[in-house]
Amino acid sequence: MASTASCVLGGRTVDFYSWSDAKAAAGVASVIQVNKDEVYYAAGTGWTAHVRRDMTFHWQLTNDAGNLTKYAFEKHPIPAADLPGEKSASEQIATALDGSVQHSR
Repeated sequence: MASTASCVLGGRTVDFYSWSDAKAAAGVASVIQVNKDEVYYAAGTGWTAHVRRDMTFHWQLTNDAGNLTKYAFEKHPIPAADLPGEKSASEQIATALDGSVQHSR
């Protein structure tokens, strides 16, 4: 990962990640598949953008084992997915940044 940034789009927090190479960017799909969550996200050359459900995905991508462990032991409820909202935000981002919408189930 080269950098991260966040913003609010349509009331949703969106996390942007830039990647140093294509292999690192492709690794995002692997993390999503392991999580077995249905998600929509935007991706382009060297970047991905994800609507934030909670901090778990960010901590996975940044290898933050301390926060992942703490969060797991605190037994937080799993946030409900807003798939239509994720899709809409991803479409807006992909259009603005010349990317594409990715859908994983």
